[in-house]
Amino acid sequence: MQVVFLNGPISFEEGIVECQSRGIQPIIVAESRFASRLDVVEGVSTFFLDRLDLNGVVNLLEENECDNILNVYAFSDQDVLLSVLLNQHYGISTVVNDQSIVSYQSKMNLRNTLSGNIHLAPYEVLSLDQVSSFLDDNKSDGNFILKPAVGYSSLGVAKVDEGFSLSSYLDKMPDVFSKLAQDCVIKDSDLFSQIQNQTILAESFIEGQEAAVDLVVINGEIHFSQVCSKAPMKEPWFEEIMYLVPGDFSVEASSALFEASKKIVDLLQVKTSIMHIEFIIDASDTPFFIDLGFRMGGRGLSSRLCSVSTGNSLFGMYLDGLLNKGISKSLVIRERSLLYLQQVKEGGIVSALPMMDKSVSADFSVHCVEDASFIQPDQVLSGYPDHSGLPGYFLFSLPKTVPMSDVNRFVHFCYENLNPEYKGN
Repeated sequence: MQVVFLNGPISFEEGIVECQSRGIQPIIVAESRFASRLDVVEGVSTFFLDRLDLNGVVNLLEENECDNILNVYAFSDQDVLLSVLLNQHYGISTVVNDQSIVSYQSKMNLRNTLSGNIHLAPYEVLSLDQVSSFLDDNKSDGNFILKPAVGYSSLGVAKVDEGFSLSSYLDKMPDVFSKLAQDCVIKDSDLFSQIQNQTILAESFIEGQEAAVDLVVINGEIHFSQVCSKAPMKEPWFEEIMYLVPGDFSVEASSALFEASKKIVDLLQVKTSIMHIEFIIDASDTPFFIDLGFRMGGRGLSSRLCSVSTGNSLFGMYLDGLLNKGISKSLVIRERSLLYLQQVKEGGIVSALPMMDKSVSADFSVHCVEDASFIQPDQVLSGYPDHSGLPGYFLFSLPKTVPMSDVNRFVHFCYENLNPEYKGN
């Protein structure tokens, strides 16, 4: 029996261990550009293609006699649609009902389905050439978030506030849409049309705290959920910064997040999947839907957060569900876990990799469980729209009793000190 990982796990050895401990053979199929970032792991078959597409992956797996596939798993939204098509090819019933698989990769289509049942920020659908006039007509209506109707990894996302440059945004978006078109695996689809038409969502900005909910859904039933706090992404780079488990929310807010997530699972008719759903919690503890992915958060690292805080792997629970084994729904939170994702920021030629000082860990009452860097000195990193990818991460544990004010100070320290350094800076 085999599990196929698409373009990973670059940062997810836990997935390999969880497979092997259950007698499942992990197989990695990745694009050649990831070759330098993937370590050879004993007992793991790793294959490279110049580009991943349905026929190429199917032919490769057939040539290598991979004929008992339990699941094809993708780590990023960019590859989720391909994983769904591959699971369909192998007769594996996962994700949403077949008619909606393509549709839900569009943020616009997704909001149309959820509207009236889930709290959504007010939004308008625009073409790129309508953005300027829309912003002129709505100057008095507060801030907006601009995002491509079809996109991933915050590509092309911008917050319209006093620091926003319309000319810079309009200059870079053709390159963003070009990249999205290149990565779209179904060219004769509504998704591709929305990319070609340069469709933009202009969404009212909701003040509040960012949250993420990770779910294990098996046969339409939620078997496990965890609620994470997220640090707001900082402009102009819009890179994910931090996840904290358990999240810093009231009982009422946590309950509202779960109920909204359950309603989304029902509305989308999700069958079997790991899901990562993002919200903004406003001052009244109301969750506003932002986005979702049929995958784990942080390229699989949300599973490590679960392991540190509860002793149980999120991905391991997903595998148990696929194998029709029981999943414990009442895990005990032993301690908090905090994931810091290294930031590319402005990019440049790497001069030094970040290191965590043990004395600093003691000062903040945190313990560095593990860290990883996927880059080397002298490597060139770039930000959006041609983002180089995650440079590395630090995973910490900390007592549940540490005040959130101290947690926030520590996150600020990480943001200022635990990133790649560049020559000339």
